[in-house]
Amino acid sequence: TIGASFLASLGLLNLLVVFWLSVLGDLIGDFLLFYAGKFLHVAVVEKYGKHIGIKKSTMKKLERHMDNHLGKTLFFAKLTPPLATPALMLAGAGRVPVRKFALFSFLTTLPRTLILVFIGYYFGKAFDIISEIFRIGEYAIIFGIAFFIIAIVIYIIILKFIQKKTNKLS
Repeated sequence: TIGASFLASLGLLNLLVVFWLSVLGDLIGDFLLFYAGKFLHVAVVEKYGKHIGIKKSTMKKLERHMDNHLGKTLFFAKLTPPLATPALMLAGAGRVPVRKFALFSFLTTLPRTLILVFIGYYFGKAFDIISEIFRIGEYAIIFGIAFFIIAIVIYIIILKFIQKKTNKLS
């Protein structure tokens, strides 16, 4: 999202297309994780849960928490990248209704994607300004090198002239 927005700021991509494709991609990922949690939770919890301290009673508490606080949980989890994957899978494992999940996922995806698009876009604009400064700097460097070469040539000419004059006097 940030990279595509960066390119959009340089005029290589359409910003609205970047935004909506990013929203779509985010939602597809959310639903894949949601359904993975929904279909795998029983088998995983029953088989491995006891090894990591997850009981059926813990899953019931999780289901109640997701039912009561889904919006807040998804919003903060999706803004914290390491928490997004487990939270989305837990929403599926917590038996959250698909429509409720879809609504909250969409509502949390919009501001998150908007933030990422703005970051990429403004970094691209800053890059454009910085590259213009460096372009001006390139001319200054070329001018400086040319000035340095001319100064050396003049110094050598003056030095040879002085040496000829001193050789004639001796």
